[in-house]
Amino acid sequence: MPVATGLSAWPNPFRSELAVRFAPPEAGDVDVAVYDVTGRRVRQLYRGPMSPGAAQLEWDGRDEAGARVSTGVYIVRANSGEREVSAKVLRLE
Repeated sequence: MPVATGLSAWPNPFRSELAVRFAPPEAGDVDVAVYDVTGRRVRQLYRGPMSPGAAQLEWDGRDEAGARVSTGVYIVRANSGEREVSAKVLRLE
């Protein structure tokens, strides 16, 4: 299942909450995660089956352990195994 051609994240830059929007064109498994600039996964936002159409996930600026991440650039990626879309986001204090 290809992920739609784009992924948007708003507001960007953000302080506490980030909305991640994308639109899978067909049903299938999707993996959405946040990575730091070194490629380390910071937070898994969603992993599993998803219906086609507009989807929105929220990121609260915290890592897997629940700690607030530091100020900096992060990459949000949506992957279906066949296709990947991503967006750079900036977290501010």
